Amino acid sequence: SIEALAVHDARTADMFWLSYMGFTQLEIAAIHGVTDRTVRNQIVFARAWLKAQLNSEDPRDKASA
Repeated sequence: SIEALAVHDARTADMFWLSYMGFTQLEIAAIHGVTDRTVRNQIVFARAWLKAQLNSEDPRDKASA
């Protein structure tokens, strides 16, 4: 989840969340004081990290949710 990512890397989680909320990569870059390329790379990482986390969850946990 995004909370788990935030524990691992708070800045990347924030960039991902801002992107999800509709901010452009240039806007996020300005907020964080980095380049838009850095933002793009961090968002790609966040998507991959979150996908890996979701795929590694025990299916029994999903059944009880």
